Amino acid sequence: DEEVARPPTPQGQRPEVRLTSTGQLYSTLTLLKAACSSERVYVDRFIPTLIKVLARMQKDHIDPSKTSIDAALTEQIVTSIELLKSRLVVMNPDQRKQFLQCVATLVEKSNDIKLIRSISCTVEEWVTNKASGHQAPTAREKGLLLSRLMACAEKRFTLDNEFVGQFLELVATVYRSESSSSSSELTSKLESAFLTGLRSPQAHIRAKFFEIFDQNIPSRLYERLS
Repeated sequence: DEEVARPPTPQGQRPEVRLTSTGQLYSTLTLLKAACSSERVYVDRFIPTLIKVLARMQKDHIDPSKTSIDAALTEQIVTSIELLKSRLVVMNPDQRKQFLQCVATLVEKSNDIKLIRSISCTVEEWVTNKASGHQAPTAREKGLLLSRLMACAEKRFTLDNEFVGQFLELVATVYRSESSSSSSELTSKLESAFLTGLRSPQAHIRAKFFEIFDQNIPSRLYERLS
């Protein structure tokens, strides 16, 4: 069993708890989340164990023998990713690789749209650098995650307008950031998603993609053909 120390009690004690049940894991993650809400770096001391717990939960979540979605497990995975997503900067290479592989595998194999939407929001934060005090994934790592999300939007969750719209908004953001050094590497992986955006049934999303398309195509016919 993995062990995680709970955040200090009001008396300054830090009792340990064994993660032998879903209830204990939920309580531990909730306490960690509360402690990190005011001090983000608090989770750093628990990163090795938390990544191991996430890897275990990832395997349970995508277990093919399961016939239904475990909502409690999904919530715990979401919380774990929330705790770790802004601490890439302090992870060693092995921890970073294991964490991002867990996230990528969940995107590829999870059938829980709630989890996919949550991970999509996390990737959006990494791509746009919204979260403060963290190091975003590399362009290659972002490209892998975006490719996995694209497969979800185009093949597995095509009827979920909320997720597809959320992902296409992210794709539009990537294409608008052409001044960044990693932009061309990312956009080359998202050409299929860009075409999807151009024919999106959601008018406001379609308009954004046509605006980007128009800005990157010469206005004169001769220049377009040359």
